[in-house]
Parts: sequence; structure tokens; C-alpha cells
Amino acid sequence: MTNRFILIPFLFLLCFCNAYAQDDIPTSGSIELNNGEIIIGTAYDVQIVTSDKIKFCNKQGKDCQKYPITEINKITKIGTKAALKRYNKTKEKYPNAIPMNSGVVKYFKALYFPSDKNDPKLAKLEFKGENFELYSQELNLPRAKIRHVRMYITKANSSDIVFSYRYHTDKKMMKSLANYFHDCSAFKNEVEKKNAHKNSMRFFYELADSCKK
Repeated sequence: MTNRFILIPFLFLLCFCNAYAQDDIPTSGSIELNNGEIIIGTAYDVQIVTSDKIKFCNKQGKDCQKYPITEINKITKIGTKAALKRYNKTKEKYPNAIPMNSGVVKYFKALYFPSDKNDPKLAKLEFKGENFELYSQELNLPRAKIRHVRMYITKANSSDIVFSYRYHTDKKMMKSLANYFHDCSAFKNEVEKKNAHKNSMRFFYELADSCKK
């Protein structure tokens, strides 16, 4: 490990690396390992190399270190200056805009099916609520002509996958969420409305979160 990366115990960075504070924009990329150590780098450094390995480099793409997903707990990936500029303009018009939904910052977490703790799924955080979290994982399917994404649902602040489904369109996303939140009449009623597709997906995420499954 070169001196371009600083290894710091987790407790000293607890406030700084509250990676899922959606209103804060971190200034550096970081990797939190399973042993509690956090590696801080420059702004454009975390690269998802394969489904089981990531690479952490400096801004020039040098001094790279590779880590297997099995050693990783969380990753904070910072976007480009252009993305930050776009976000700031959006923030002026929409004060409640969230940086993680604007490409400014992306949070990844190693998730597990309870039946297989040896096969982590590195997935990107799409929504964090009080009761559940939603993650996405790009699927590299051979000969696929359209984008395929696997979605994972966990309880709040958990790495255990409680539900997963393949995402194709927002309509199918709503249907899959409705299957999971089938006991929530408020969510089901909104999904079944004729103009349901005109609402943003975040509307449905927040509605689902209120169901407290």
C-alpha cells in the first residue's frame, strides 16, 4: 500500500463516513473493509472491475490496489466535477434533490442471501428508508440486447437480502414491489391506479417504506 492511501480505524471516521447520509456529499472515495478499516482515496478512484473484485486507484489511475468483494463491506464512489455541477443546478431548482440520485455520489454495499454468506453481491444503493433499503446490480448477460438489472431489498441497516427480482421497466418494478409489499393496501392501491406510471419511482419507494413490512 502506498502513501497515497490512508488506512484509518473505523471509529475515527464514523461521522465522516456515514456513507448513507443522503444529503451529504463526501469529498473522497472510500472503501470500508469487513475488519472495520476504511481506506480513503481521491475523488475518482473506486472502480468495479468484476463481479468479485474491485480496484482502488489514485486520480491518475496509478498506484492501484485490488480487493476481493469478500473483504469489502461498503464503498463510496464519487462522481465527476461535471456531475457535481449538474447536481448544484438541480439543487437550486429542486431543494430536496438527493446527490446519490444524481450521479454525484454512489454507495455500494456487499449483500448476502442468508443461505449463502460466501457469495457477496456488490450492489448500488438506490433508496434508503427507515424500514428497508433497495439496491441494484448490473447483470452482464451474454447476448443480451437490453439492460438487465437485479434488484435487492434488505431491512434497514442490514446486509441480508430478504427479496430480489430482475428489473426491466418501471412498470415491472412496481409489480415486483407490489408482490413483496402485498400486505400494504396503500401501496397496492397506488400501483393499480391507471396513471400510476406518472409517479416517480421514489414516490413508490417512500410509500413502500411507510408500510413497515
